[in-house]
Parts: sequence; C-alpha cells; structure tokens
Amino acid sequence: MIKLTKKKYLGPGYFYEFKNNETGAILLEECTAEEYFRLGIKGGSKFNPVKEGYTFLGAMGGTIKVDNPNTFLGKNEYCEMPNYTAVNRGKGIECFTKDKIVNDELDELTKPNI
Repeated sequence: MIKLTKKKYLGPGYFYEFKNNETGAILLEECTAEEYFRLGIKGGSKFNPVKEGYTFLGAMGGTIKVDNPNTFLGKNEYCEMPNYTAVNRGKGIECFTKDKIVNDELDELTKPNI
C-alpha cells in the first residue's frame, strides 16, 4: 500500500513555462486563465511574457490546482475531483474512481481506471 496525503482541489491551474538561459532549468510561473487564453488568439504572441534571463517556452492550462505553495499535486498526494480522484505516485497524474483510496492509502498495484 502507498500512503497518500490528501490535498484540497482548488480548480484548474494555468502556468507560463520558462527556460533559464544559463542553467537550462525550467521555471513554471502561475498566470490567470485570461492571460493563458489570450496567448491563443490571433496575434496572441504579442502577449508572450518576458522574464529577464529566461526564454518563454509556452503555457499550460487546465492543470490540477491544489493547496500546495506551488499549486501542483506532489508525489504521493491526491485530491478528490468532482467525478474522480487524481493521484501523483511519481509517474505523473493518474485518475481513479473514488473508491480506490481507502484511509489515504492506495494499493501500489492498482492501475488507473478512468
């Protein structure tokens, strides 16, 4: 069994992705839904954010936003969504029916079923 920590789902998240020009490290910076969606309109590239020392790579939208300081679901954490449970076992986000987690534990052999 894998012991999980329950986090509170706060809704969809939106982020800009930057690459550090010196180190190559990736930086994710939260943005609003409005800022995210305006990048996709015709001529939206004029809204690309600029950050000194970084190259803007793109944006992500509709992520799972939780009550962590960085708003991401961390390893061995889960949150209950309206219709399913999202889990991060260190392999990315996996989705399960709500009955698969009992007492904050998930059988490590359980395969995502949504």
